[in-house]
Amino acid sequence: MKHNYSPSRFSRRIALPLALLFAAQMPFAPSASAQEEEDREEVRVLRASELSREQVSDEYRRRAREARHREMDFAKDLLRGGNLQGERSAELMLRLADLYFQEGRDIFYAEMEAHQRDFDACFNNPNCDTATMTADNHRSAEWQDKSIRLYRRILQQFPNFNRADEAVFYLATALQDTGSREDAIEQFQHLVRIYPDSEFVADAYIQIGEYYFDENNAYL
Repeated sequence: MKHNYSPSRFSRRIALPLALLFAAQMPFAPSASAQEEEDREEVRVLRASELSREQVSDEYRRRAREARHREMDFAKDLLRGGNLQGERSAELMLRLADLYFQEGRDIFYAEMEAHQRDFDACFNNPNCDTATMTADNHRSAEWQDKSIRLYRRILQQFPNFNRADEAVFYLATALQDTGSREDAIEQFQHLVRIYPDSEFVADAYIQIGEYYFDENNAYL
């Protein structure tokens, strides 16, 4: 798969941490409230400190990544436990796929920042040729591929999932963000055909229209 990732224009839903989401229904689930309160307090202290804006941003991103990985681990443990069935299993898989997507996006930004630093250094070096430089996006691509595989698995295992339209839409956007535009358009078209009442249909039509406009071919 060719990866040419660009940040998605679509906002992904803000979900409650999985530990909080499942705590009420699963008595063995650990509480995340203490850790989250600690994270919030440390971020508040950082913002009030004399650290530079860039340092605060880097620290915030680091903590966000740590929290994301804790949530990933929690989700995978629940899925491996085999205690979830049907819709609840599909819900958890959908959240995990979204976490994979977020991780890939975050790593992509870091990769491109590193590439920009290398490019700037090369540009100012008369013995360096910027035309030979390309960004190394293999790590972000791995996470994006994981999200795509999981979206496909959800749709295969749970065809009647009440949020299947959402899984199709985010599968399409992940494909588009990783450079698989034709595959993405197939998914957008599938969405508007199979789920005409979905809240994601309007955005899907925009993507379909833009694709055929770029291809100089009216979409019928």
